[in-house]
Amino acid sequence: MKKPFHHLIAHHIRKYHRHFTKYLYEKDTIFATAWVFIFIIMVNILPLPNMHFFDPMKLALKDFDFNDIAYSKLKGPDSLDKRVVIINIGHAERDGLSYLIEKTASMHPKAIGLDAYFEGPKDHYKDSLLKAVFEKTNNLVAITRIEWDHHGEGTFLKDFYDSLHSLTGFGNLTGEEGGTMRYFSPYEKIADSVHYSFPAMLVKQFSPEAFGKLKKRHDHNEIIN
Repeated sequence: MKKPFHHLIAHHIRKYHRHFTKYLYEKDTIFATAWVFIFIIMVNILPLPNMHFFDPMKLALKDFDFNDIAYSKLKGPDSLDKRVVIINIGHAERDGLSYLIEKTASMHPKAIGLDAYFEGPKDHYKDSLLKAVFEKTNNLVAITRIEWDHHGEGTFLKDFYDSLHSLTGFGNLTGEEGGTMRYFSPYEKIADSVHYSFPAMLVKQFSPEAFGKLKKRHDHNEIIN
């Protein structure tokens, strides 16, 4: 007489359960588990002088996200947009920035974005060099900032060269205070006016058609792909 189906299932479950749990009671397993807990307790209690050795690993895992792996690995090696060139301005002074912008403009790009904010005047000579470059670079998108109060009301903070810029976009980041930025806000409404972000204005200058598609989505936050 055949056993009922549910009895067969229960029999196999007990069989595999015994197969996997028998190792839990072996001496090697018990001692290995005990040493793991002893090591964790020692690391947390003892004042070891070189504990900062683990800081890089701690910082790396703090901002770890599986989305980073998905976007960097699963999409394949040909996912980078070769139409975009990023120039590291480092700690360049204003005269150095004027040279970089002028050199970049000589390559005739569709759009130039300067991710730098100038709070006030510095050296008169260097300020004048950068001013002259801003005046003749019509496709340059500059940074503005939004300051939010505790009521959620925003105020635009203009930089020293604001009157020279025909194209500006706010550079505020969305979400995290530090680490990897995974979202950006295409626009913000302030005093019944719509203001667009720095990347959105770059898209508008590069491709009005793409900017139109971005506007039609009406998404307050966009994931950075």
